Amino acid sequence: RKKALERIEPLLKHPFVQKTAGWQLSLLYFKIDNLTVLGDLNSAEEVVKDVDRLINKMRSFRSWPEWGIHWTYQAELAKGNYYMLSGKSQEAELSFGRALYAMNTRIKYNNQTGPDPNAKINQKEQMISYKAYCLASLGLSLQAQRKLVEAEYYFRESLKIYLSLGGKNSSRVARAVARLSQVVTEQGRFEEGNILAQYSLKSNLEIGRAHV
Repeated sequence: RKKALERIEPLLKHPFVQKTAGWQLSLLYFKIDNLTVLGDLNSAEEVVKDVDRLINKMRSFRSWPEWGIHWTYQAELAKGNYYMLSGKSQEAELSFGRALYAMNTRIKYNNQTGPDPNAKINQKEQMISYKAYCLASLGLSLQAQRKLVEAEYYFRESLKIYLSLGGKNSSRVARAVARLSQVVTEQGRFEEGNILAQYSLKSNLEIGRAHV
């Protein structure tokens, strides 16, 4: 993580990046992530403020109608991850909710980002995968607040998407089932939680054997 930070800093100062707000936003996203994981929450908070300032500046760009929804998704997701890792689950819930709204808007209106309609970022399956990640993240922020019924709902919605994308025996499905198992168990539904935990374990073992 420290080495990643060392690479990010000079990139942010590169003349090309300085002229390209989208690249700046992506690098700030990674900077927040690395600082938070390293435990430097004060520095991460300052970068969150940089993201807000950059987004406000980008709203005036001619490219905002084309890129704005995706930029908003990126910014709010980065902020949500920071808030979660710094113990601010209520703030994380708000950020993840805004990220989810942005991605739902892209999916609903088939919003194209950038000039290439065939780019990975514009593929329907990729956008739906982004949505599943947002749903799971929102569920985790609710679980941290002990809003267990709401968290279960979002975990189940995320699981539905991952099942449709990767089938039953994928690592994403196994993680989604594990999250669901935990929140169900926390509600006192121990038998159901145990069944889900066993399924998650079985899936992980089968995935591991498939890669041997």
